[in-house]
Amino acid sequence: MAVAAGVFPDAVGAEAPLRCALAAALDENARLRTENARLRERDAERETEIRQLRERYVRGDFPKGEYSDRVDALRRRYPVLALHAWQFAEQSAE
Repeated sequence: MAVAAGVFPDAVGAEAPLRCALAAALDENARLRTENARLRERDAERETEIRQLRERYVRGDFPKGEYSDRVDALRRRYPVLALHAWQFAEQSAE
């Protein structure tokens, strides 16, 4: 007879903790899927905003000095844009 780890078929009600753990894992998975979808949407919006800013600068909608101010404002709205690659790697490793 094959028995999954943590399942004790000879004890009455012993499978309940495993069912609870599985249900909790499934709930967490659903929450993470929702959070990931939200983050992907936010990232797409951010990238669109950056691309549009660059396109407007190239079209000449505003001078270079103003472009740098606008880039700085974006960086303040999205702090991760202000990080250098090595800083991002250091923070991810911690």
